[in-house]
Amino acid sequence: RTRALVLGPAGVLHGGGGGGGGNGGGGGGGGGEKEGKQRAAAKEIPIPLASEVAFAHGADTWVRADTYYKHEPAMPADNELEYVLDPEAWLALRELNRSAAFSNCPIPEEAFELVIDQLDKHAARTDELPQLAHAVDTLAPRAGVSAEAVKAAYEHWLMRRTRDRRPLVLRLRPPPDADDPDPWVAFRPREPAGGRKKRSNNAASLSMMHQLRAEFERLCALMSTIR
Repeated sequence: RTRALVLGPAGVLHGGGGGGGGNGGGGGGGGGEKEGKQRAAAKEIPIPLASEVAFAHGADTWVRADTYYKHEPAMPADNELEYVLDPEAWLALRELNRSAAFSNCPIPEEAFELVIDQLDKHAARTDELPQLAHAVDTLAPRAGVSAEAVKAAYEHWLMRRTRDRRPLVLRLRPPPDADDPDPWVAFRPREPAGGRKKRSNNAASLSMMHQLRAEFERLCALMSTIR
């Protein structure tokens, strides 16, 4: 048998029986190359085109102003209610309303929030805890509740303020310490990059100093036994 050899368009010899396979392989190679170009084009970020404009509307009459508007977020007023009952306060209020003293006349949530809100703001404004008598005279008519209700809210607020050592109103709380190791503390203030780390006197630093002292004492005891 004789086998005919045909010179293809690209100058490649194809056998008479294997021409189809060769063309198929060539077609597959062309498809792969096209797909690779499409992938490369998809990765490239298109460059936006710009054109010069000889004249812009209003450019001839524009003058730089000497003043500008600066937006400053408005702080809530002292008489604006900011405190919202948290789970602990809600449970305390529920127990108060279930008690015999307030079962017939329960304390409204809005009144409980108002008393705590004003007590916190008074303490932040004057840097001292308000007296119970002054709180009753001022907040009882404003909240529309009895003196006993104001006293109950005052005792709850004073207990938490003394225990937690921080305001109940979130806006009045100072930012957390950047060195606080508590994983539940968020929104720590950022330290300037490249600056010297500020040392602070807090419970974590005191604990570390106690631990360092104990280690030095153990080291001195060990050295005395070797000597």
